[in-house]
Amino acid sequence: MNNSGYVEVDHIADLAIRVWGKDFNTILAIAAEGLYSVMGVRYDTISQSKREIILEYLNQENLLVDFLSELLFLCEKDHLFLDSMRFEEINGAIVVKAKTHKIQSIEREIKAVTYHELEINENEKGLETTITFDI
Repeated sequence: MNNSGYVEVDHIADLAIRVWGKDFNTILAIAAEGLYSVMGVRYDTISQSKREIILEYLNQENLLVDFLSELLFLCEKDHLFLDSMRFEEINGAIVVKAKTHKIQSIEREIKAVTYHELEINENEKGLETTITFDI
């Protein structure tokens, strides 16, 4: 198994991905990659700008849901795909700096990121969690 990655997992009514990585910033980046992948996002590689997102850091589970919810919002509202993300913790918040691209199409709509059975666990290789999306 790779040191970091994601895989879509069976879920009765919704959609879920299992995400793993060496540390929490890797979990955030891989979860974003998984979200975009299961949505089937296609984007323009030529159009490019920069975006900064600041999220309050209460705990890892809340931050993960807030982060993915913000990405989902930017997809729907501004038609933006975030790429090349860098994460920095500053004064109890996480600052996400990224390149953005205009989205050309989305194959699958995701309504929300849920807290359903969300728990980030530590293992010998790093961290792992399962994220459930409301479709």
